[in-house]
Amino acid sequence: MNKDIMQWTQCCADLQMSIIGHHTGSGTVAFRQPKHHFGHLHANVVGPIPPSDGGQYFFTITECSIHWSDAIPMSNATARDCAETLLHG
Repeated sequence: MNKDIMQWTQCCADLQMSIIGHHTGSGTVAFRQPKHHFGHLHANVVGPIPPSDGGQYFFTITECSIHWSDAIPMSNATARDCAETLLHG
């Protein structure tokens, strides 16, 4: 059985394409402090969480220079919803 599995996996092109042959680390990079307020934002989507008032996700934002943070509820977590929440939330 092991021989059959090995032969099958070696013949499967999709499987061979998905195998990571070499792992690379991202390393660390010096982060420069932004010159202007809201010059650099960190954003993340948290969820899904149990629905409350129509929201099942949180769009979280942290501004780097003044360390301001906010969490805005969203009903969906699409890229369009995130952009609209960032602009209008």
